[in-house]
Parts: sequence; C-alpha cells; structure tokens
Amino acid sequence: MKKTSILMGVLLLIGCGQESKDNSTSQQDINNTKVKEELFSEKGKEFLEFAIKDEFETLSDGGDVQITEYYPLYTAEKITSDYDKNEIRANNLYKDKQFFITGAIGGIEAGIDDKPVVNLKTNANYGFNSPLLKFNKIDQGKVAELNKGDKVTFLCTGNSEIAGSPILEDCIFLKTFEKKILDDALKFEDKDLSGKNSQYKQAVFTYAVSTLGLSKVSNDFEKCKVVDITCIDEISKTVKKEDVQKTTDELKAQFPKAIESKEKLKHSEK
Repeated sequence: MKKTSILMGVLLLIGCGQESKDNSTSQQDINNTKVKEELFSEKGKEFLEFAIKDEFETLSDGGDVQITEYYPLYTAEKITSDYDKNEIRANNLYKDKQFFITGAIGGIEAGIDDKPVVNLKTNANYGFNSPLLKFNKIDQGKVAELNKGDKVTFLCTGNSEIAGSPILEDCIFLKTFEKKILDDALKFEDKDLSGKNSQYKQAVFTYAVSTLGLSKVSNDFEKCKVVDITCIDEISKTVKKEDVQKTTDELKAQFPKAIESKEKLKHSEK
C-alpha cells in the first residue's frame, strides 16, 4: 500500500480553496490579521518543517504527495519512451517545464568543463538511450556523493533530446528543493500566485496555509506533538465542520490575494 504524506491528510481537512459561506469579510478583519509579527507559532514552525520533510521522504519512496500537483513525477523509462515514440509530442510535455524524475543511476561522467552528467537506466535501445541529467551549479558538488545503481529522484527542467537520449538541465537534489520551500513557506506573505514561477508560489502557499489551518483547528497542537502523525490524523477525522468553515474563512481573510488567484488558476485549468 502506498504511503501518503501527512500534508495530504491535512489538505483534506483545510479546504481553503472551497467557497466560503460568508464572503463579506471586512477590510478591518484583514488588517487585524496582518498586524501579527510572526506568521507561525513555534509549534507551527516545527510542524511545517516536519511535514515538508515527510513530503519529500514520501516522494522519494514513491508515495502520494501534494507537491506533485505542481511538479509532476515521471520515471526515466517513461520520458525516454515518450521521446522514442514522438519527439515533437514529448517536447510539448517536457521541454522548458520543471518536474521530478526518478530512476536508478546508470552512470556518472564528467562532461564539458568537467561538469557532472548523470544518466538514468532504461531499457530503451538495449539501455543505450537514457535521460542525461545536468546539474545546477549549487548541486554540482553533491554529484560526487552518488554511486552507480543508486535509486534517485531529482527536480529538473526538460530540454529536448540528443541521439535518442532526453536531456534534462538545472537538476537539483530533493534536499535542496526541500530547504528552499521550507524557507519561503516560513516567511510567506500574501501575494498573487499567478505569473512567473506560479507552480512554485502555489506550492509554497499550500504548505504555509495548510500548516496555519491545522494550527488553528488544533488550538496550536494543544493535544498533539507536532510529529505525532496518528494524533494529527485523528484531528482531521474529528474536527467539527463549523470549525473547519471558520478556519477557512479566517484564512481567506488573511490571504485574499493568494486564495483569489489560486481559485482563478484552478478554474482556468478546467
């Protein structure tokens, strides 16, 4: 049975994307929310860090996670197969787009200027065609820690193919991406989530708002340790509907720009 990250359960509880029963939140309510100096309590910060870590560990293990709503997860085999069938169609799917790729390392080489290149094993053309991964400079040094045969997952940007091998660029390790998302979620401010880097802004907002929502309905984790998944899951099952609705309305008041833009983005995708 696939593991599901703790944030998947929390998001089922906090429906901040749902329509509010009362959309008449006053500007005074919004202003009152903004005067708080800290977005998260200390327990909220602890939970956010724990939950994001759990997300990426679950992603590495092939489980269900929220982040793949914004960054799809593909296997090395699928990407190579798609390029083998139709390069034009594959470019439409992958080129200039960010996504997670997972697979086993088939080889590690020094490319141009000795920059590392990692290839992932596939069965295509007897293993001769496989994704070639080039790394962002912030993570190039970490490639030295890898070994042939390692099962890995990276965040990369697609860039066509050469001689049947898909080329992926600007790849970063999950730990690097995990830290960046945590840092930005901790200091999230209300903003329009559309435009440049929309998928990233939506992901950061999702982590921030789900943590805030859980903090509210649990009275700042009054009865749970932030790492007690069983206890937090119990909150999700027993919280009253009126408390969920109240929390949803409060979050809408606190993040009007973010939630309005997220709802518009959701409708535009339909």
